[in-house]
Amino acid sequence: MTEVQQAVTGYDGKHTDDLAQISGLNDSDIEILQEYFNSDEKDQDAATWLIRYNVNNKKLHLSKQQVLSILANAMSLTSWGAILHIAQMLHEVDMDSDVAER
Repeated sequence: MTEVQQAVTGYDGKHTDDLAQISGLNDSDIEILQEYFNSDEKDQDAATWLIRYNVNNKKLHLSKQQVLSILANAMSLTSWGAILHIAQMLHEVDMDSDVAER
């Protein structure tokens, strides 16, 4: 199990200190985190929090393809907190009209 997977599955639903210790997510981590979009709401919250935290703190730059993938996978989110995390990071990502229409 990767450090990212351990952080997501170990998240207690309240305290983000352990999640904040994970920085410098790579492409593989982004793919892994999106797998949790179809998991329980606690895991959805942790996965989307990690992406948002890293994007908003300039520790992660998402490619257009990654943004499109995250937005497509976000359609399966059921946690309002996870949906909020995605919305909170959108102002930090590069979106052309192609991405914005989705």
